[in-house]
Amino acid sequence: MAEISAVPAYNPYHQLLQVLAEGKKRYIAQNTLVVKIYRLRRILEDTGAHRWLETIPGFGYRFCPPRHVARLAEQSTQ
Repeated sequence: MAEISAVPAYNPYHQLLQVLAEGKKRYIAQNTLVVKIYRLRRILEDTGAHRWLETIPGFGYRFCPPRHVARLAEQSTQ
């Protein structure tokens, strides 16, 4: 599986589409990723975490949680 970068890193649009399409034997529409990101932001809205997903115009997206959350995530994987 193509790896999605953790904190804070850029994830090119084409890389994220590749992750979505992996293992599927059907066409993935270009707007699929945009719709998935929109839905994810809607789910996260109540917590304020929707701001953690930053759009990089013409490139892709960046996951950028607050530093304290990033540190907690790092510690939990050690």
